Amino acid sequence: MELNAWIDSKAPGTHPGKAPGKDGARAVAVMLQENPRTVYSWYCQERAPCFRSAMKIVQASCGAVDYNGIFEPLARAQPSVATHERG
Repeated sequence: MELNAWIDSKAPGTHPGKAPGKDGARAVAVMLQENPRTVYSWYCQERAPCFRSAMKIVQASCGAVDYNGIFEPLARAQPSVATHERG
């Protein structure tokens, strides 16, 4: 499972048409003992969780979210790095 899907699943009583991101981020922040803004920055892909936070995510999700589910969506969102030929 990807991190954002897990965060969304933790949003309490999400109303139809309302994005669960901020509510889920608050709930996950409490679980992980993190700042809600920090968790929301992961959700918006502004920042990546540090390794210690990633370990807490894997443990809190009982393995439903693994390191690929945390970091692979971030990698997909990054622009491609052009490779340069050596001459």
